[in-house]
Amino acid sequence: MCRSPLSDERVLPGTAPAVAAMRAVRMEFPDFGHTELDAILPGWVPGGNAARSAELDRYARRLSALPGAVSVRTATGIYAHGSCTEGPSYALADRYLSTAGTSLAVYGPTEPFGPAGARLARAVRTTRAPTAPLVTGPPARLLDVQQVMAPTCRPPSAWCCPPPSSC
Repeated sequence: MCRSPLSDERVLPGTAPAVAAMRAVRMEFPDFGHTELDAILPGWVPGGNAARSAELDRYARRLSALPGAVSVRTATGIYAHGSCTEGPSYALADRYLSTAGTSLAVYGPTEPFGPAGARLARAVRTTRAPTAPLVTGPPARLLDVQQVMAPTCRPPSAWCCPPPSSC
């Protein structure tokens, strides 16, 4: 029998204190603990080029409009629902730009190994980008594990998301 190496509190019995605590936290603080996916654009930096900055802005807007995306942060600003909600700053540039590439943080559902997070990770991976993105974070890791394990075994009920073909 195969077991997923990825889990959260939902693998515990529903009466476990950790399950009750996380339900309460999610209910009382809906903005708490959004899962972060990182889209890394290796070797791609906007630099001082206005056209490339505009391209990064458009990519961030597309990502923030994806179903399940709560917000996106990158060097050109903070985005939600396909719009820029806060413009660029030195702090954002320091966090999301390097000489090796550019990164974007896509915040999504609160359950890192749930089906909604997996759907968002798949959508981030397939959204048109300035260059081929590397996507990482708990939901992306779930997709990668499923891709390797799903052909060889039927996931037990502890898996939070069906195999990649139907998730």
